[in-house]
Amino acid sequence: MRTQSWILLDSKARWGKFRAYLYADVAINFAQHLGVGKGALSGWMSGDVKPSLPRLVQIAYCCGCAVSDVILGNTVMLRRVPLSSPLGALSPKERDGFKKGKESLLAELDAIVESGAASNAKEAADQLRVSEKYLRRLAPTQSAVLVQRGAESRQTQTLSRREFRFDAFNQSFSTLAAQRGFLPSRRAVFADAFERTGIRFRFNEGQDFLRRARALVENQMSRKISPRRAP
Repeated sequence: MRTQSWILLDSKARWGKFRAYLYADVAINFAQHLGVGKGALSGWMSGDVKPSLPRLVQIAYCCGCAVSDVILGNTVMLRRVPLSSPLGALSPKERDGFKKGKESLLAELDAIVESGAASNAKEAADQLRVSEKYLRRLAPTQSAVLVQRGAESRQTQTLSRREFRFDAFNQSFSTLAAQRGFLPSRRAVFADAFERTGIRFRFNEGQDFLRRARALVENQMSRKISPRRAP
């Protein structure tokens, strides 16, 4: 009986997808991001070594996804999350900042907000070593500012991920169009993009990307055939 049978997919295929999606297929960069050596990553990819459950949680944390996504090889919602310390996501956070006193905490919070050292309320609370609930009670105005800042940051990240996914879609679309001499179907682009990057597109997302890709081609063609003005 094999141990750690939670590994469901072929190891090389699974880690290859994650590596290609997050770090353009550069193994050493992916290993450094995960906080492990290249040898450990090679062992996981070959299937000779299986990551422990705590390490699996760390990998999921660093890739901004669920543990199930790592197990199944899903790359739909991956993003790079810096690891502050090995297995830091598993360590309980100490919340003893309240011992400093309110005035000291408020002064530190003002400095954090003004300097932009925290992009959301959670980061500010972690830096102050207090809970988010305590932070809201301590400074509701600054907390509201941080919540708004976090919402704007998440929106920016969402747009950035969407553009990243469209770039992957459009690259497959353009490549297939050049190879075949006609505009490819959505299904053909889906298949090519998944084979190349491991990205799966949702139906509505694919429809929108297909319209955008076709519009880009039409604009390029119209510029090529537009008559030049006589001198």
